[in-house]
Amino acid sequence: MSYTKHGRTAGASEFSWGEGLTPRGFEDAPPSLGGVYRGMAPPVDMSPAVTADAARLHRRQAAFDEQRAADMVVAQAAARAARAAEARRVASGGAS
Repeated sequence: MSYTKHGRTAGASEFSWGEGLTPRGFEDAPPSLGGVYRGMAPPVDMSPAVTADAARLHRRQAAFDEQRAADMVVAQAAARAARAAEARRVASGGAS
């Protein structure tokens, strides 16, 4: 069994079964028998209360992101002003 990727042909080795995630015939086998691990998750509660909480958290995060962006603009303007003041001081021959 071999496959081609990026112009190279490779076959089964100690690192791989060859093409695909599992060897042929083991697609539905458990990991202990050579199959792929398939994680299971419990069902998700999508009740109105959970949906409302998610929406509230989303709004809160959006407000935080907006405030952070505004703070960054202010900080960048202050840094530009400080650089300009330093450039003026150096250009005028001022002492440190």
